[in-house]
Amino acid sequence: MKSRELLLRSMTLENSTIIAFDLETTGTNTSTDQIVQIAYGFYENGELKNPVTKLFKPTIPINPGAQRVHGISMEKLQNEPYFKSNAAEIRDIFSKADGLMGYNVGFDISLIQAEFERSGVPTLDLSNVAIYDAYLIWTKHEGRSLSHAVERFLGKPMEGAHDALADITATVNVFDKMVEEFSMKEFNGKDFTAIFKGNKIDFGGTFRWEDGEVVLGIGKHKGSRAVDVASRNNYLQWIMKSDFPSDAKAIARKATLLYHEPMAFKEWVLHNYGKPSQR
Repeated sequence: MKSRELLLRSMTLENSTIIAFDLETTGTNTSTDQIVQIAYGFYENGELKNPVTKLFKPTIPINPGAQRVHGISMEKLQNEPYFKSNAAEIRDIFSKADGLMGYNVGFDISLIQAEFERSGVPTLDLSNVAIYDAYLIWTKHEGRSLSHAVERFLGKPMEGAHDALADITATVNVFDKMVEEFSMKEFNGKDFTAIFKGNKIDFGGTFRWEDGEVVLGIGKHKGSRAVDVASRNNYLQWIMKSDFPSDAKAIARKATLLYHEPMAFKEWVLHNYGKPSQR
């Protein structure tokens, strides 16, 4: 079996099944907020193919700030299904992808994983999935919003911002122009994923690589080795019990089990989440 690194290196924009997707949500908490709209389609030669958009009725109120952004109200969603009724179908489609694409896609990945977990379906195994984030490519070079990116790379104002389908259509078109302008046509899945991940281990960056060690990326123990924190106090237990994404909880759980075997813990992280980015 190919290693994760070899698999990602073998993925090009031409030979991979890449799903572009975007979520509109009840708020910004990736653990507790819910999806009210999803749009997804397939990236093929710089175009969005077979786009699908769905609306869902959440089981919690929509935050007023979120509603001001996307314009979706609870009244509009009264006759829509719950995400749970579509979770298995969406998960099945996404599980066949070699890569996921979006604009600031880490948020969307963390939130949809939490929705899968709440719905009782397995979360996506992303260990061999490439991540294509147009937002991070641009911030690496210049830095702006998606609307600015459309104006900058497509030469026209963006229409329908914060509608999920409009957002992924713009992302796919902008991504293709970025690849051309920033001379990235030879990049493979590993290269694009490195831009997305940086030194993050989990998608939210609760844990990071630092000088070859797994350290906390947040909070009062930021920069401390996870195994050292696990041996001294209950901070990692707090992460496991709080509103953190499932991948962060899994790392915290393993650190508490293997804090007395730091090399075994590091090997587990390398096997499941890969090496720190070199790009």
